[in-house]
Amino acid sequence: MIPSPSPSPGPCTQGAVASISDRPGLGRAPATNGAACVALPGTVLIEAGYRNQTTAGSGTQTLSTVPNVVVRVGLRGKNEIVAAPPAFSSRNGIDLASGFSPASGTQDVGIGFKHLLFDGQVVQHALNLFVTLPTGSPNSASGFTAGLPTYTLGYSVVVAASSRVGFSTTQNFIANAAPNASGSPQRFFTYQPAIAGSYALSPSFTLLLQNQWSFPSGPGAGAGDRALAGLQFSASPNVVLDGEFEANLLPAPGLSQHA
Repeated sequence: MIPSPSPSPGPCTQGAVASISDRPGLGRAPATNGAACVALPGTVLIEAGYRNQTTAGSGTQTLSTVPNVVVRVGLRGKNEIVAAPPAFSSRNGIDLASGFSPASGTQDVGIGFKHLLFDGQVVQHALNLFVTLPTGSPNSASGFTAGLPTYTLGYSVVVAASSRVGFSTTQNFIANAAPNASGSPQRFFTYQPAIAGSYALSPSFTLLLQNQWSFPSGPGAGAGDRALAGLQFSASPNVVLDGEFEANLLPAPGLSQHA
């Protein structure tokens, strides 16, 4: 009797960083989900980056955030711990329409857990929970803290349509918080779906396109819609670099915003 061949391991089991990386992310907080794969047991994955956002209207304002670190530690049972140390943010310039004054400070820290539900050749999906704590500064309407803990439950699905084309979606349900018009932190709930597509230009370069909606985007605010295009370079099985351009498709009236 000829033994049947064992199935090939899925991309998550193979452990390539390109299949594990959570980037690209949207907004000033680093991405903490989006990929279905988790780090392999005993593996530590570090993601870091720099983001510069420009808002233009009656004036121009820039918001820089660095180093946007996310640390992921692989555990047994297809699990991982996700930690986001504080990132430094600096806002410069004045935009009279936005009402945000120049400020420098740190963002809230976060901790989370992800479980890989299925790792197949074509489909992978995962569930994650991420919590942020109001450690950021300054603690004001123009600061970089939510003012209250936030809780995100996310579900991600990745589909390999071919050897070059891939699609993914992430569905986030967020018990969110942000300063209201009076400057006090206010709890609100956000549904945040995202869809993404990727195309492998070569074994090393991949084009990424993503769109993310937020319903609502803030206390008493309407929907948010951010689009992103990125180019990812796999320098080695353990090193991945990417560059991204992000546009706010639903900015406040009289403003344009990109990063």
